[in-house]
Amino acid sequence: MILSILDMPIIKQIPFKGRYETLIDYILKGASQTEDFTIFKNISGGVGRDTVVKSFIENDKYRGKRIKTRCQHVILSWHFKSNPSPEALWKVTNELLRLRGMDACVVFGKAHFDSRSGCTHIHLMVSQNLYLQDKSVISGVKKKQLLEQNIALEKMQQREFPELNDSLVFIKSRTKEQEPYQKSNKKHRVNKLIDVLNGLADTAKSLKHLYELIDQHSDLEAYSRGNTQYYGVWFGKEKYRIKKYITPERYSALERLELMREVMERSDREYGQENSLTR
Repeated sequence: MILSILDMPIIKQIPFKGRYETLIDYILKGASQTEDFTIFKNISGGVGRDTVVKSFIENDKYRGKRIKTRCQHVILSWHFKSNPSPEALWKVTNELLRLRGMDACVVFGKAHFDSRSGCTHIHLMVSQNLYLQDKSVISGVKKKQLLEQNIALEKMQQREFPELNDSLVFIKSRTKEQEPYQKSNKKHRVNKLIDVLNGLADTAKSLKHLYELIDQHSDLEAYSRGNTQYYGVWFGKEKYRIKKYITPERYSALERLELMREVMERSDREYGQENSLTR
Protein backbone atom coordinates (compact mmCIF):
# COMPACT_ATOMS: atom_id res chain seq x y z
CA MET A 1 0.00 0.00 0.00
CA ILE A 2 2.74 2.47 0.90
CA LEU A 3 4.56 2.01 -2.40
CA SER A 4 1.43 2.61 -4.45
CA ILE A 5 0.66 5.76 -2.46
CA LEU A 6 4.14 7.18 -2.88
CA ASP A 7 3.96 6.68 -6.65
CA MET A 8 1.65 9.67 -6.75
CA PRO A 9 3.42 12.90 -7.70
CA ILE A 10 3.68 15.87 -5.36
CA ILE A 11 4.09 18.19 -8.37
CA LYS A 12 1.70 18.29 -11.28
CA GLN A 13 3.60 17.71 -14.52
CA ILE A 14 1.64 17.67 -17.78
CA PRO A 15 3.13 16.79 -21.19
CA PHE A 16 2.28 19.53 -23.71
CA LYS A 17 2.08 18.95 -27.46
CA GLY A 18 0.35 22.14 -28.61
CA ARG A 19 1.70 25.43 -29.90
CA TYR A 20 4.24 27.14 -27.68
CA GLU A 21 2.37 30.44 -27.96
CA THR A 22 -0.75 28.87 -26.44
CA LEU A 23 0.92 27.81 -23.19
CA ILE A 24 3.02 30.98 -22.94
CA ASP A 25 -0.08 33.16 -23.28
CA TYR A 26 -1.92 31.00 -20.74
CA ILE A 27 0.86 31.49 -18.17
CA LEU A 28 1.03 35.22 -18.86
CA LYS A 29 -2.74 35.68 -18.65
CA GLY A 30 -3.00 34.08 -15.21
CA ALA A 31 0.10 35.77 -13.79
CA SER A 32 -0.27 37.10 -10.26
CA GLN A 33 -0.61 40.86 -9.87
CA THR A 34 0.86 40.71 -6.35
CA GLU A 35 3.66 38.16 -6.73
CA ASP A 36 5.84 39.45 -9.56
CA PHE A 37 7.75 36.17 -9.93
CA THR A 38 9.20 35.36 -13.34
CA ILE A 39 11.84 32.82 -14.23
CA PHE A 40 13.82 32.49 -17.47
CA LYS A 41 16.47 29.93 -18.41
CA ASN A 42 18.31 29.66 -21.72
CA ILE A 43 16.26 32.49 -23.20
CA SER A 44 18.33 35.07 -25.05
CA GLY A 45 17.67 38.42 -26.70
CA GLY A 46 15.36 39.83 -24.02
CA VAL A 47 12.53 38.72 -21.75
CA GLY A 48 9.45 39.82 -23.70
CA ARG A 49 6.70 37.49 -24.85
CA ASP A 50 7.94 37.28 -28.45
CA THR A 51 11.50 36.55 -27.32
CA VAL A 52 10.27 33.67 -25.14
CA VAL A 53 8.29 32.23 -28.05
CA LYS A 54 11.28 32.55 -30.37
CA SER A 55 13.62 30.83 -27.88
CA PHE A 56 11.33 27.80 -27.57
CA ILE A 57 10.87 27.58 -31.34
CA GLU A 58 14.61 27.82 -32.00
CA ASN A 59 15.35 25.13 -29.43
CA ASP A 60 12.60 22.95 -30.90
CA LYS A 61 14.66 22.58 -34.10
CA TYR A 62 17.04 20.33 -32.15
CA ARG A 63 14.28 18.16 -30.64
CA GLY A 64 14.09 15.62 -33.44
CA LYS A 65 11.14 13.46 -34.47
CA ARG A 66 11.70 10.75 -31.86
CA ILE A 67 10.74 13.14 -29.02
CA LYS A 68 6.98 13.54 -29.48
CA THR A 69 6.29 15.86 -26.53
CA ARG A 70 7.18 19.50 -27.16
CA CYS A 71 7.45 20.62 -23.55
CA GLN A 72 6.31 20.02 -19.98
CA HIS A 73 3.78 22.19 -18.14
CA VAL A 74 4.93 21.94 -14.51
CA ILE A 75 2.88 23.33 -11.62
CA LEU A 76 4.09 23.76 -8.05
CA SER A 77 1.26 24.31 -5.57
CA TRP A 78 1.33 25.47 -1.97
CA HIS A 79 -1.42 24.89 0.58
CA PHE A 80 -3.72 27.87 1.21
CA LYS A 81 -2.38 28.09 4.79
CA SER A 82 1.10 28.74 3.40
CA ASN A 83 2.25 32.14 2.19
CA PRO A 84 5.55 31.62 0.36
CA SER A 85 7.86 34.62 0.24
CA PRO A 86 9.53 35.70 -3.04
CA GLU A 87 12.75 34.11 -1.73
CA ALA A 88 10.95 30.81 -1.08
CA LEU A 89 9.32 30.84 -4.53
CA TRP A 90 12.68 31.43 -6.16
CA LYS A 91 14.69 28.88 -4.18
CA VAL A 92 12.13 26.06 -4.25
CA THR A 93 11.46 26.50 -7.98
CA ASN A 94 15.14 26.52 -8.85
CA GLU A 95 15.77 23.49 -6.66
CA LEU A 96 13.02 21.59 -8.48
CA LEU A 97 14.55 22.48 -11.85
CA ARG A 98 17.99 21.39 -10.61
CA LEU A 99 16.69 18.07 -9.26
CA ARG A 100 14.78 17.33 -12.47
CA GLY A 101 17.69 18.39 -14.70
CA MET A 102 15.34 20.96 -16.21
CA ASP A 103 17.72 23.84 -15.56
CA ALA A 104 19.47 22.61 -18.72
CA CYS A 105 16.29 23.24 -20.74
CA VAL A 106 14.53 26.34 -22.01
CA VAL A 107 12.35 27.47 -19.10
CA PHE A 108 9.72 30.16 -18.67
CA GLY A 109 7.52 30.58 -15.59
CA LYS A 110 5.28 32.92 -13.63
CA ALA A 111 3.55 32.91 -10.24
CA HIS A 112 -0.24 32.61 -10.14
CA PHE A 113 -2.40 33.43 -7.11
CA ASP A 114 -5.99 32.29 -6.68
CA SER A 115 -7.81 34.86 -4.53
CA ARG A 116 -10.72 32.46 -4.01
CA SER A 117 -8.74 29.58 -2.50
CA GLY A 118 -5.74 31.57 -1.27
CA CYS A 119 -3.34 29.18 -3.03
CA THR A 120 -0.10 30.25 -4.68
CA HIS A 121 1.10 28.32 -7.73
CA ILE A 122 4.13 28.49 -9.97
CA HIS A 123 3.46 27.61 -13.61
CA LEU A 124 6.53 26.54 -15.58
CA MET A 125 6.94 25.82 -19.26
CA VAL A 126 9.96 23.54 -19.78
CA SER A 127 11.26 22.36 -23.16
CA GLN A 128 11.22 18.58 -23.50
CA ASN A 129 14.69 18.53 -25.03
CA LEU A 130 17.77 19.96 -23.40
CA TYR A 131 18.95 23.34 -24.65
CA LEU A 132 20.17 22.98 -28.26
CA GLN A 133 20.28 19.16 -27.91
CA ASP A 134 18.20 16.22 -29.13
CA LYS A 135 18.20 14.55 -25.68
CA SER A 136 14.92 14.39 -23.72
CA VAL A 137 15.02 15.80 -20.19
CA ILE A 138 13.15 12.84 -18.68
CA SER A 139 14.58 10.10 -20.89
CA GLY A 140 15.03 6.93 -18.82
CA VAL A 141 13.79 8.53 -15.58
CA LYS A 142 11.67 6.14 -13.50
CA LYS A 143 8.82 6.94 -11.12
CA LYS A 144 11.00 6.02 -8.15
CA GLN A 145 13.56 8.63 -9.18
CA LEU A 146 10.86 11.28 -9.53
CA LEU A 147 9.60 10.38 -6.07
CA GLU A 148 13.11 10.68 -4.62
CA GLN A 149 13.42 14.12 -6.23
CA ASN A 150 10.07 15.20 -4.76
CA ILE A 151 11.12 14.09 -1.28
CA ALA A 152 14.47 15.88 -1.63
CA LEU A 153 12.62 19.06 -2.62
CA GLU A 154 10.37 18.81 0.44
CA LYS A 155 13.34 18.28 2.73
CA MET A 156 14.97 21.42 1.35
CA GLN A 157 11.74 23.39 1.81
CA GLN A 158 11.24 22.04 5.33
CA ARG A 159 14.81 22.94 6.27
CA GLU A 160 14.92 26.44 4.79
CA PHE A 161 11.27 27.52 4.94
CA PRO A 162 9.55 25.82 7.92
CA GLU A 163 6.72 28.35 7.67
CA LEU A 164 5.55 26.36 4.61
CA ASN A 165 5.15 23.07 6.49
CA ASP A 166 1.38 23.07 5.82
CA SER A 167 2.33 22.26 2.23
CA LEU A 168 4.37 19.15 3.03
CA VAL A 169 3.04 15.96 1.45
CA PHE A 170 5.63 13.25 1.96
CA ILE A 171 7.28 14.52 5.13
CA LYS A 172 5.32 14.53 8.37
CA SER A 173 5.07 17.99 9.91
CA ARG A 174 4.34 16.52 13.34
CA THR A 175 7.08 15.05 15.52
CA LYS A 176 4.81 13.13 17.89
CA GLU A 177 4.64 9.46 17.00
CA GLN A 178 1.37 7.60 17.30
CA GLU A 179 1.33 4.27 19.10
CA PRO A 180 -0.95 1.79 17.31
CA TYR A 181 -3.46 -0.32 19.22
CA GLN A 182 -2.02 -3.76 19.91
CA LYS A 183 -3.99 -6.88 19.12
CA SER A 184 -4.99 -9.17 21.99
CA ASN A 185 -6.23 -12.77 22.05
CA LYS A 186 -8.92 -11.64 24.50
CA LYS A 187 -10.34 -8.92 22.27
CA HIS A 188 -11.59 -10.65 19.15
CA ARG A 189 -13.97 -7.79 18.27
CA VAL A 190 -11.21 -5.15 18.37
CA ASN A 191 -8.87 -7.41 16.39
CA LYS A 192 -11.51 -7.69 13.67
CA LEU A 193 -11.87 -3.90 13.56
CA ILE A 194 -8.09 -3.50 13.23
CA ASP A 195 -8.01 -5.92 10.30
CA VAL A 196 -10.97 -4.27 8.54
CA LEU A 197 -9.70 -0.69 8.95
CA ASN A 198 -6.16 -1.50 7.85
CA GLY A 199 -7.51 -3.42 4.88
CA LEU A 200 -9.58 -0.41 3.82
CA ALA A 201 -6.59 1.89 4.41
CA ASP A 202 -4.58 -0.22 1.96
CA THR A 203 -7.15 0.60 -0.74
CA ALA A 204 -7.89 4.22 0.16
CA LYS A 205 -6.39 7.09 -1.83
CA SER A 206 -6.95 9.73 0.88
CA LEU A 207 -8.68 10.16 4.26
CA LYS A 208 -11.83 11.26 2.45
CA HIS A 209 -11.73 8.11 0.34
CA LEU A 210 -11.16 5.99 3.47
CA TYR A 211 -14.35 7.42 5.01
CA GLU A 212 -16.26 6.66 1.82
CA LEU A 213 -15.04 3.05 1.97
CA ILE A 214 -16.00 2.84 5.65
CA ASP A 215 -19.53 4.04 4.94
CA GLN A 216 -19.84 1.40 2.21
CA HIS A 217 -18.88 -1.36 4.67
CA SER A 218 -21.87 -3.22 6.12
CA ASP A 219 -20.48 -3.32 9.70
CA LEU A 220 -19.11 0.24 9.96
CA GLU A 221 -20.40 3.81 10.03
CA ALA A 222 -18.07 6.84 10.00
CA TYR A 223 -18.62 9.88 12.21
CA SER A 224 -16.95 13.27 12.77
CA ARG A 225 -16.18 15.13 15.98
CA GLY A 226 -16.29 18.92 16.18
CA ASN A 227 -14.13 20.35 13.43
CA THR A 228 -12.43 16.99 12.88
CA GLN A 229 -14.20 15.54 9.88
CA TYR A 230 -12.31 12.25 9.71
CA TYR A 231 -12.46 11.07 13.32
CA GLY A 232 -14.04 7.70 14.10
CA VAL A 233 -16.37 4.81 13.32
CA TRP A 234 -19.35 3.11 14.86
CA PHE A 235 -18.69 -0.64 15.05
CA GLY A 236 -21.83 -2.22 16.38
CA LYS A 237 -22.91 -0.13 19.39
CA GLU A 238 -19.41 1.12 20.19
CA LYS A 239 -17.43 4.14 18.97
CA TYR A 240 -13.77 3.82 17.96
CA ARG A 241 -11.29 6.51 16.95
CA ILE A 242 -9.96 5.55 13.52
CA LYS A 243 -6.41 6.84 14.03
CA LYS A 244 -5.91 4.55 17.01
CA TYR A 245 -6.60 1.36 15.08
CA ILE A 246 -4.69 1.99 11.84
CA THR A 247 -0.91 1.52 11.79
CA PRO A 248 0.95 4.87 11.95
CA GLU A 249 2.64 4.54 8.57
CA ARG A 250 -0.68 3.88 6.85
CA TYR A 251 -2.46 6.74 8.59
CA SER A 252 0.42 9.14 8.00
CA ALA A 253 0.43 8.32 4.29
CA LEU A 254 -3.34 8.94 4.10
CA GLU A 255 -2.94 12.29 5.88
CA ARG A 256 -0.35 13.37 3.34
CA LEU A 257 -2.53 12.19 0.47
CA GLU A 258 -5.48 14.11 1.92
CA LEU A 259 -3.41 17.28 1.98
CA MET A 260 -2.29 16.68 -1.60
CA ARG A 261 -5.92 16.05 -2.65
CA GLU A 262 -6.99 19.39 -1.16
CA VAL A 263 -4.19 21.28 -2.90
CA MET A 264 -4.79 19.61 -6.25
CA GLU A 265 -8.57 20.12 -6.10
CA ARG A 266 -8.06 23.84 -5.58
CA SER A 267 -5.59 23.89 -8.43
CA ASP A 268 -7.99 22.00 -10.71
CA ARG A 269 -10.84 24.39 -9.92
CA GLU A 270 -8.69 27.40 -10.67
CA TYR A 271 -7.24 26.00 -13.86
CA GLY A 272 -10.22 24.03 -15.13
CA GLN A 273 -9.46 24.93 -18.73
CA GLU A 274 -6.02 23.40 -18.56
CA ASN A 275 -6.97 20.25 -20.50
CA SER A 276 -8.13 22.34 -23.44
CA LEU A 277 -4.61 23.67 -23.84
CA THR A 278 -3.18 20.27 -24.68
CA ARG A 279 -5.70 19.41 -27.37
